[in-house]
Amino acid sequence: STFQRVLNNAADNGWNYVWCELQNDPPDDRKVETIGLTAAKVMSRVSGIKQKEITVDSGLVTAAIDLGKYACHWGVVDWVEGLTGRVANYGVAEVHGTGTETDRTQTHMAIRSSLMRWREELLGGELCDRKPDIVLIDSGDFTDVVYSFVKEVQDGTNTFFAIKGLSPYRTYRDIAGKTITGHHWHANLQPKAGVWLYSLDSDGLKSLVHQMWATPTFDEAQQFSPLSLSLFSAFGQDGKPDTRRHRAFAKHQVA
Repeated sequence: STFQRVLNNAADNGWNYVWCELQNDPPDDRKVETIGLTAAKVMSRVSGIKQKEITVDSGLVTAAIDLGKYACHWGVVDWVEGLTGRVANYGVAEVHGTGTETDRTQTHMAIRSSLMRWREELLGGELCDRKPDIVLIDSGDFTDVVYSFVKEVQDGTNTFFAIKGLSPYRTYRDIAGKTITGHHWHANLQPKAGVWLYSLDSDGLKSLVHQMWATPTFDEAQQFSPLSLSLFSAFGQDGKPDTRRHRAFAKHQVA
């Protein structure tokens, strides 16, 4: 049952995991601290760049989406030299037509429709000023949906990828036509689906992301610090900067 699944996840991964990953309600930031990182500190990492804006020095734009039965959380990051990331935009793609009584087939159809709408907005320039070079889709809970979606939308550009986090992670070796290995990731061909699944080192990459949020946005010369992450500048109705708008996103980052 759903209740048993929640209890199993709590036993295996802790209640913080349940609140963050299953409930989309991370614990209060007063209770969460990682290498000195808090939600308040993440909220303070502001780039000064407008929402959706991709600057001329951009080297790579990536997007990612985490699928859920009721809502899919997504983000777009602009990367420049020095592995410096600026979050250009983020949000929630609503999944319409799902409820407690919705069966698996209906749920998959609803999530697929949500993915298609998000893709159109992403490629149409509604979510950022430039089309992403790489789009990562979490296939952990809805594998079949992601595989069929990725296979359908690939047009030779290899932009959309199915990914899955692994913890603990172990290294693999290259096998021609079957496995590709990289730094903190590897890919396996899924013969039946006809797509590649990219498996990521969850613990290693999350640790790196936390370290990047903990790094000051600017150095002494007011240049972007290497290995740092920052948020787009949000403004209130009075036209003044409003970092509180990033509170929910920041809570997810530290959770």
